[in-house]
Amino acid sequence: MKHVLITCPMHPVFAAQMRDAGFQVTEEPTMDQAAVEAAVADYEILIVTTKTKVTSTLIDKGVKLEVIGRSGSGLDTIDVAYAERKGIACFNSPEGNRNAVAEHAMAMVLALSTNLLRSDREVRSGVWRREPNRGFEWQGKTIGIIGFGNTGRYFAQKWRGFAVHVVAYDKYKSGFGDDWVEEVGYEELIERADLISFHTPLTKETRHWVNEVFIDRLPRPIVLVNTARGPIVELAALRRGLDEGKIIGACLDVLPEEPPVKLLADDNYSALLGYSSVVFSPHIAGWTKESHRLLSTYLADKILTHYRIS
Repeated sequence: MKHVLITCPMHPVFAAQMRDAGFQVTEEPTMDQAAVEAAVADYEILIVTTKTKVTSTLIDKGVKLEVIGRSGSGLDTIDVAYAERKGIACFNSPEGNRNAVAEHAMAMVLALSTNLLRSDREVRSGVWRREPNRGFEWQGKTIGIIGFGNTGRYFAQKWRGFAVHVVAYDKYKSGFGDDWVEEVGYEELIERADLISFHTPLTKETRHWVNEVFIDRLPRPIVLVNTARGPIVELAALRRGLDEGKIIGACLDVLPEEPPVKLLADDNYSALLGYSSVVFSPHIAGWTKESHRLLSTYLADKILTHYRIS
């Protein structure tokens, strides 16, 4: 019998599917890093989210490990290469929250362009200002998407009906263009986009993608959207872009540090908190009632398929 250790909050459907298939499941959703490292030796299957760093050290302690499952899209907190060298399969479930992320990104963009959050606060405090809260429309503008995987593709779909142009770039994909999305190179996307939204994993290539060089290359003011991973955006560069008018607004669901306790001492982060042209949310873009179930379902299906094939 295979033993499963769940170290994070999962929808009950995950444990139910695994038990129905004959697996023994232990649910410890509040385990910290030390507790996971102490317990992992007894399990063939480890289920984590980003709060657990699956390092080579942890993997070595998992002497029975056969599968590591990540409830969510990114695998950047798992040393996948090391795990695979040791014969451990790694799975995630980006299909589960792709629609949630896309809808949330759209909500942030529309809240920004309509000044909705600021005007809501003002009305609640008895202030009635119309002209200062005049927004702008998206019709006729160009939406640029970097990374055309699960969330990038769904974000593109959400723009149908807005009478916009959608261009997308993905270094590792090609042939995905259709009658709605135009596949372009990176330089062309930078040249044409009025909005640039990131939908990439965190890698050495994508870390600090938005930096001083990125800001310098922008030929027109853009709205920047990041619902992917916080370190993709360098906060100092974002602040400079806003101050110089090269970025007219930003939507940030993710930050370089989460929760941002340490960032409170960062002058750039503190400054960004004062910009009404920046919309924040606490890494909840993929956090819906529907995605909670779907993330667990997709992950369970992948793990069970692996064992059927194996």
